[in-house]
Amino acid sequence: MPDNSVSLSGRRDLHAVLEQVRIDFVQRLKIQLRQLQSIRAQIVTPGCDDDLRELEFIAHKINGLAKTLGFQSLGDAAESLEVAIASLELHPRVSDPSEVVRLLDALVLKIRTTCAGAQD
Repeated sequence: MPDNSVSLSGRRDLHAVLEQVRIDFVQRLKIQLRQLQSIRAQIVTPGCDDDLRELEFIAHKINGLAKTLGFQSLGDAAESLEVAIASLELHPRVSDPSEVVRLLDALVLKIRTTCAGAQD
């Protein structure tokens, strides 16, 4: 029967790798924060479909990675934004574009908080 146990040094190695992945994720968040702020300035104007698609893509990436790496509330904020954008794209006459802006602002704040907490 194979030995499925992980040695103590193996656990330390895995922990070190996961911690580095989390650090890399936070560094990417800083880049994505700048992208989100740039998009924020554009989405309040008519004809911003490409910006909304890019915003949805960034939110989707943050959502998945954040939750995988233990940043649940950050992932939840990104998911809320992603859902609001999808709703706006499906029902542009019914959905409220200001909700996308509000959720984007909430995500930006959550990213700042996450990045600040990671520096401690």
